[in-house]
Amino acid sequence: MIQKKVLICESVVPFIFGGAELLVRGLKRAMEQAGLEVDIVSIPYFWDPPERILENVSMWRNMRLDELTSGDVDLVIATKFPTYACVHSKKVAWVFHQHRGAYELRGTIYDDFSRHERSCEYRKRIMDIDRECLGECVSVFSLSKRISCRLRENCGIMAKSLYHPPPYTGSYRSGSFSKNVLIVSRLEPLKRVDLAVRAMRHVRTKGARLKIVGEGLLDEPLRELARTEGVSERVDFEGFVSVERLLELYANCGCVLYVPFDEDYGYVPLEAFMSGKPVVVTEDSGGAVEFVRDGENGEIAGALPEEIAEAIDSLLQDKSRARKMGKAGWESVRNLSWKSVLEELVMPFL
Repeated sequence: MIQKKVLICESVVPFIFGGAELLVRGLKRAMEQAGLEVDIVSIPYFWDPPERILENVSMWRNMRLDELTSGDVDLVIATKFPTYACVHSKKVAWVFHQHRGAYELRGTIYDDFSRHERSCEYRKRIMDIDRECLGECVSVFSLSKRISCRLRENCGIMAKSLYHPPPYTGSYRSGSFSKNVLIVSRLEPLKRVDLAVRAMRHVRTKGARLKIVGEGLLDEPLRELARTEGVSERVDFEGFVSVERLLELYANCGCVLYVPFDEDYGYVPLEAFMSGKPVVVTEDSGGAVEFVRDGENGEIAGALPEEIAEAIDSLLQDKSRARKMGKAGWESVRNLSWKSVLEELVMPFL
């Protein structure tokens, strides 16, 4: 029997490795275990100035993946913008996200696109590219209902949400319920780790500590913010940690905090639930909110330090309730599997 060949298309930012990269490798591993021959095609992504975005699109558009010297490719799976601009007769898109600056970030404090003189023109071109290239796909999926909603509202593209398990499924464990509040995130503006730091000023629980796992451009500004807010002694910057250390922090924290702006999906709530821990999210955290049922497996707070602090206190001060909510969280995600992903994303097209 001839082994089927599948290519996964990946757009990467040099020196940054995060959830999207873990997802691509998890998908590759799952397909290989299913007996497929799989490889990843990666091209660096640059977005400033906007002209470089169109250059990236051109590189993918000129990528004729049905004409490889190594033989025919049976299926191509595109992921983030602009990977779905590639050319192949059987192209499936699993949309991680579009170029967000052209869409939902417009007019927000995270909009760095509008400062360019021709931003309106570039936005239109990006939207046209998305409609054309996603329209070529034999099927379109998304990571979450939030992304499906964006695709429908912005481009008229219908996409089925397809959830997948977090990267260390099978290794998460539940331990003690300490007074540590865990936040795992890249330290960049959209992740809003500053909200977590500011919230600690209002947390009343004696002995509560914020553990920040992650690195990024805002490392020093966040340390300065902790000093300014007077909470330096209650905030620990863990930086990059090993997988075992990460699993340990999840296992033994009192609750997990995840407060990004309009996130696409987000592994953190899933990792928390698989560790039997409740999650605090904000009502505007996008895809992450799809997994949290307020008062049942976590807390949904307003995006204000005081409201986040109140939610944290409610969990740290009642371990019995936190344990019950963590168990409910585990029940809500325990059936996530790569097998179900492959049954919809891959196998029908081979």
